[in-house]
Amino acid sequence: MQYQQHALQLQATLQPHQALLLSHPNDVVYCTGFEYLVPEEREAFFVITKQNFYLIRASFSPVPAHAFFQVLDNCKPASVARHLANIVKDEQMSEILFDKSSLFYEEYEAILDEATTLSCTLRSFDRNLIWNFRLKKSDDEVKYMRQAGRIMAQAMQAIIAELHSGMTEKHVCHLLTEKLTSLGSDKNAFPLIVAFGAHGAEPHYQPGDAVLEDNMPVLIDAGATVKGYRSDMTRSFWFGAHPTEEFLKIEKIVQAAYTAAFEKLSSSQRLKALDLDQAARSLIKTAGFEEYFIHTTGHGIGLDIHEPPSLNWSNETPIEPSMVITIEPGIYLEDTFGYRHENTVLVTEKGGEVLTKI
Repeated sequence: MQYQQHALQLQATLQPHQALLLSHPNDVVYCTGFEYLVPEEREAFFVITKQNFYLIRASFSPVPAHAFFQVLDNCKPASVARHLANIVKDEQMSEILFDKSSLFYEEYEAILDEATTLSCTLRSFDRNLIWNFRLKKSDDEVKYMRQAGRIMAQAMQAIIAELHSGMTEKHVCHLLTEKLTSLGSDKNAFPLIVAFGAHGAEPHYQPGDAVLEDNMPVLIDAGATVKGYRSDMTRSFWFGAHPTEEFLKIEKIVQAAYTAAFEKLSSSQRLKALDLDQAARSLIKTAGFEEYFIHTTGHGIGLDIHEPPSLNWSNETPIEPSMVITIEPGIYLEDTFGYRHENTVLVTEKGGEVLTKI
């Protein structure tokens, strides 16, 4: 079972006197398969010790099938603190590791009160402890991401074929959501982006009431989710028979930048994240549009839409087989249009496998 294997990997990093409290929702999913109704709610925590595993969950939340952990009910701050105190006493531990990036202050205070009474130390853990495992995807994770990628590619192809003048951005977004669901996506991987005309120059634009007209640039950025694992794909294109010379020029540059970064994966050299960014960015810079490429060349993806490694100009994280990343160079011309080309890519021993291939 992949979840137990993930939990065992983390368990192996602990000392006998340590308990690790996971509070980030997708860390809990990664180790247990717990299904959140609303990730923003505090529905579950996961505790790992050298001897045991404990899922602390809201009483109304279902327990994952084939549970390999003990289940403790009620995850309000005071209850989480009491559960931890009991675990510390039962297993005679002296240190609780917690994630300062996701533990609420109210929860921290409750746990600190209990820990102080027990003369137990609280210490934040380096999130690289878990990212070092989450960076590389298991066979099961890759299977889910292949499915999510295939669904997204099919939905993108279908929605582009259905576009017609008079549609609004919101309408296209609604149709794309229906298409993703009908093809098997559990939910959208993130709020979908449908941008007509100059709206595409805002990378994180959200759909509005703009109407599609003949001979207009379009940008669509969307993703599917399977078993919590996500895909991410962007296509930019001209709707109509007469694209402008400027659009065709930018299209050629961005497509070449994407190809340069993707083909870099087939290089025999040991790659770092910055190498992929440099491959795309240098080409856009040479073309004279460096200042209009305003984000990184890509990012890791999995249970979270944005995961390490960031494909930025200074990141020296090695790029290795079994990582899943996006490659997404873009050029954004304010008040004119934006052009981004993006795929979800599995890094392999031989190069890259596009998971969102049309």
